[in-house]
Amino acid sequence: MESQLRLKDIFVKAENKVILSVDEFALAKGQVLGLVGENGAGKSTLLRCLSLIEKKSKAIAFYEGEPVSNVQLIRKKIGLVFQDSLLFKGNVEANVAYPLKLRKLPKKEIAQKVENILNAFGLEDLALRSTGFLSGGEAKRVCLARALVYDPSILLLDEPFRELDQKIRKEVESLLFSYVKANNITTVLVSHNFDEIIRYCDELAIIHQGKIIKRGLTEVVISTSAEKEVASVLGDSSFIKVRIEEVNGQSALVKAGDSSFMVACYDDFKVGQKAFVSLRPEDIFISNNGSFKNSSVRNSFTAKITAIEKRDSFSRLKLQTDFLAEASITKQSVEELDLHKGKTVVAGFKATAAKLIKGNDD
Repeated sequence: MESQLRLKDIFVKAENKVILSVDEFALAKGQVLGLVGENGAGKSTLLRCLSLIEKKSKAIAFYEGEPVSNVQLIRKKIGLVFQDSLLFKGNVEANVAYPLKLRKLPKKEIAQKVENILNAFGLEDLALRSTGFLSGGEAKRVCLARALVYDPSILLLDEPFRELDQKIRKEVESLLFSYVKANNITTVLVSHNFDEIIRYCDELAIIHQGKIIKRGLTEVVISTSAEKEVASVLGDSSFIKVRIEEVNGQSALVKAGDSSFMVACYDDFKVGQKAFVSLRPEDIFISNNGSFKNSSVRNSFTAKITAIEKRDSFSRLKLQTDFLAEASITKQSVEELDLHKGKTVVAGFKATAAKLIKGNDD
């Protein structure tokens, strides 16, 4: 598939320190790519390179297969939204119209485009409101509308929802990604929120110390990555790909390979829907015989121990079955249960310990 935007030999150095070193980074038309990494890994620098505004970058850029000779022309095709809602003084309508006025579009066309995008983001009733009197969610919608009003072919998002509470965050996300998908806009989302990444991103790229160390389909990267550097970004949780079999109130029966689990369900899930179950290592119990006496463990699966990592106060077991998982147990338990690499054990967890996350194909 021909890329819409491709950068080769990306290299950024500051104060004798390499900030970014990526051989090639390409975006396919209409894809939504998640970009994650630890603080200081180079995420924001890569976004600036992709937007062609990073002055220290020595990358070679191609747009729709052709070398970029007119940088300013391509920049006008790219929208960029940051974490902070950076709005001008004045009203909503004036803020949203600003990029169109810079492009010197006719007044009639500006008015029509502004009206359309305000309607798309539920801002039509706020057109004349001063930006100083907007809520956090309203301000963020204005920022997104302003970035999209000139019909960019590429949208770059640098943790745009981080300042919003969960309820408002989901509402704004839904508006944005519905618009992105409907208009086939190539999008890169930088986020630390894996609910967002799993729900909306087709692909996931992981950046570590200025290098892309993993990239692929989101569900594959999240559910099968075992590298130490990747794990440090993804966090301790195991992400297990599942299919919803039954939904009953605030619980759901899900299936992962040959295993079925009962998990808590606090969102709108449907039978047949694909999702992920997120499990923290400390919430997984280990048994030799499958017995979890005097506990409320309702789920279990048989797995092989592929590695045992010794930590300061506990040991981390890496488990392999139809999926990958990790469990944290005390060193004493490792000895008492005679656990070792290659041994088959039974792992269990409570329904309330599992977090059910929607996939991106809803």
